[in-house]
Amino acid sequence: MRKLLPVLISLIFLFIANNCFCQGLGCDIDIGCWLSPDYKPTLPASNECHAKFPSTLNMYAKSSLTTGEPCPINWDLEIRSLDYNTSDCFINGCHQHQRISDPSQYKKMLTSIGGIKCESNTFSNSIYKENIHFFTFDIAKPEASGTLYLLARASIPPGCWRDRILEFNPGWRFENDDPNSDWIWTTIALPYQVSGLVELQNGEEYLKSSNPGNHVSDHQFYALPEMIIKLQKLATQTRAQYEEGTTYKVKISFNDLSLEYGGIFDYGNDWDCNHRLHREGKSADLNTTQCLTCDTGQSGCENKSSLDQVTLKHRNGTQETITVKALIDRVARGSQLMEFHNDQNDGRIHLEFVPTENP
Repeated sequence: MRKLLPVLISLIFLFIANNCFCQGLGCDIDIGCWLSPDYKPTLPASNECHAKFPSTLNMYAKSSLTTGEPCPINWDLEIRSLDYNTSDCFINGCHQHQRISDPSQYKKMLTSIGGIKCESNTFSNSIYKENIHFFTFDIAKPEASGTLYLLARASIPPGCWRDRILEFNPGWRFENDDPNSDWIWTTIALPYQVSGLVELQNGEEYLKSSNPGNHVSDHQFYALPEMIIKLQKLATQTRAQYEEGTTYKVKISFNDLSLEYGGIFDYGNDWDCNHRLHREGKSADLNTTQCLTCDTGQSGCENKSSLDQVTLKHRNGTQETITVKALIDRVARGSQLMEFHNDQNDGRIHLEFVPTENP
């Protein structure tokens, strides 16, 4: 009689980065080898609403006996999300509205939850493989940040040591905690995020005011550290030039930046690109109707919209009449901030950080 052998079930995540390959693929059970995992969400080109092709994580799954012999089993893989009502942005990416897992809503599924690649070169929220020992698959990274989970289910082949299968596969559990179940399962976290973003703290020379919609409140003011410094400098210099030219002290009013962990910022709560940019911490909108707000206690000072004109008196005795938008645009250019809406009759002000390329 053939000796019963435990099965080593392995979900190995192989990330190919910088032309490096995972060493020691014999590292066995459960998660296996990792190589420079990149959890940055899919980012479309700056002129695209959504990415034409999603970024992917390349993975494979396999099962074998302890002798090394292949052991074909059934696999069931599915991507799931957690409670979107939480205020923990690491979990929900700051999105407090339901992610779309229905493949019939293909674009919204890819944007919000990603997908597992099928043979048809499309993606689905789940995939089933029957009687197979080894297969590779791609997971499409969503455009949204937040922690998703790959739920992996594996069938238990006949003739295995059922009472020791979890011992040989740490991290796996019997389905419904039933030791007589034909399936074991585990989950693997996929924490998508743009790393390195920091919050624009409250300041004395600017205001923060926006309606985040169904997103975690006050977590829409994040950016790269360099961007934060430039926005604070913009506020300081604009305030100084305005005071010098008018004697009044005003504050710039910032609207949306990026969400805490970056990724798509769909303020319309529909997983569409209402903010086409605002994904990497390099974008900032200013409020238009209350673009410059007067400090309290100043007689004669009036709040200004972006298209209001103001007359500035210069030290050399000359005067200049300019719109608030043109003034801010001029100051921003000196800080590597590009105004996205070039039409001076368009009241919107969107500033994009344009880093200087190294020679």
